[in-house]
Amino acid sequence: MAAEEGIETAVLPAAVGTSLLRSLDSGAAPRPPRLRRLRFISDALSPEVHRGLADRLQNCRIINSYGLTEGGDAHLVVTQDDCHLGPGGYPAPGTEARILSEEGQWLSSGAEGYICLRDAQAPLSYLTHTDQATATWRDGWTVTADRGVMAADGRIHFTGRNESLARVGGRTVSLPQVQSLLERHPAVTSAAVLAVEHPTLGQVLAAVVESSESAEALKMRRFLREWLPEHAVPAVTVPTVAIPRLRTGKPNPEAIRALVRAHLDAEPRDCLPGTQSMLATVWERVLRPGRRVGPDDDFFELGGDSMAAVEVMVCLESEYGVEIPVDVMFAASNLAELAAELDRLVRTP
Repeated sequence: MAAEEGIETAVLPAAVGTSLLRSLDSGAAPRPPRLRRLRFISDALSPEVHRGLADRLQNCRIINSYGLTEGGDAHLVVTQDDCHLGPGGYPAPGTEARILSEEGQWLSSGAEGYICLRDAQAPLSYLTHTDQATATWRDGWTVTADRGVMAADGRIHFTGRNESLARVGGRTVSLPQVQSLLERHPAVTSAAVLAVEHPTLGQVLAAVVESSESAEALKMRRFLREWLPEHAVPAVTVPTVAIPRLRTGKPNPEAIRALVRAHLDAEPRDCLPGTQSMLATVWERVLRPGRRVGPDDDFFELGGDSMAAVEVMVCLESEYGVEIPVDVMFAASNLAELAAELDRLVRTP
């Protein structure tokens, strides 16, 4: 669309950066000749993706902005000139940045703490959960959950994130909140939640629960959707007799991560009919969800976006030899439904 409409400036969520880069390489997305400014928001681009886009979109400024909804217009900026320095960025014009210690003290350059941002606008507040306001705002500053260091030249370098939070597709999720909801399930005695890397969403959640029931019997996704938005629902839930714990009694994160990985590696592919099997293979190649794709999976819940949809359509058109409209993916994003629609399109003269 950018190429057809002659767009000069575009703003996209950072989660589509990897898909856009692959689409440019595969030819699924044409290079828009008039595009001069491409801004990614909501999360950090990896230096490899940032540099790759800059190399492929000549004469286009690739900008990655970092900020929070709670912070208003205050944000950091990374361009192709400094993306090699890693995630972080310089304060945008009108934005100030500082580093706050665990004890609530302002830190000097070189000391690690929580990244805080502010601009000239009045600080925001929460309509609900007003008890959280004191943790989010401090004297006009927005206190983020990200940790970092300020260099002598004023650039902020990310060093990590509050371990109780995850960023799924640019949206923040509280791991303790998800764990608490998991433990409301009548067949679950205890639960642990962790964030695992995802190629397009940045992170997704995985859960391990103490239960004698199977994952299918628990129907955990259906249970959690009563309270949580889709991005906060764990992509995989692993039942176990006992959650691995350290000597202190706390969950052992490394052992839990190994348990999740073993579950994913051992997960067999369902016996899918021909079109479903072929489509599942394409989805796994494009989305790399970290597990087998089944007939009930939804393309967008697995981390798909509009750029990934174009890439899938190019693969399918090559396979079937017919033109397939991209809006088919949006109308039938469930794998089984999309497979049925593909069969119908191929049969139609």
